[in-house]
Amino acid sequence: MSRNSLGGPTYTLFVFNSKKRNVQIGKLGRTNFVKGYYIYLGSAKNNLWARIKHNLTDNKKKFWHIDYLLLCSGVQIKEIWISSKEQECLMAKQFFEKGLPYIPKFGSSDCVCKSHLFYIDKTFSDNNNHNRSKKSLSQQLIYIRNLLKRNGFRNVYKVSN
Repeated sequence: MSRNSLGGPTYTLFVFNSKKRNVQIGKLGRTNFVKGYYIYLGSAKNNLWARIKHNLTDNKKKFWHIDYLLLCSGVQIKEIWISSKEQECLMAKQFFEKGLPYIPKFGSSDCVCKSHLFYIDKTFSDNNNHNRSKKSLSQQLIYIRNLLKRNGFRNVYKVSN
């Protein structure tokens, strides 16, 4: 991943949490996390490369909500997607409309969104009618990747399973 390949202010992290846990998330307080995949929406208006590098580093100061979760043993970034457009809140709105469960107030203290951290559960609304249906984890991840692609995101980092 070169510095010049990263162009834009919005990024999405696919994060895997290996077990149920309760974590102190800065001023947000103690927060419960179930085992599974989370989708985090972030932005870096000045230097996206520095923010991504910060997220991937194990030895970091805890500054943003996501730092507290990422520093837990058994929590790993699996994918990183970026966009050259500022669309952190736009994507959050789309995830809310799709019915993704979320961690209230996580990562959204500087905007009016309910959250910027979403959890992938066993049911998912994959159309505009908000019909809930059971989809496998892999189907849900594919759907989210395609949603990101349709909104101009591109994948810049992926860990092999």
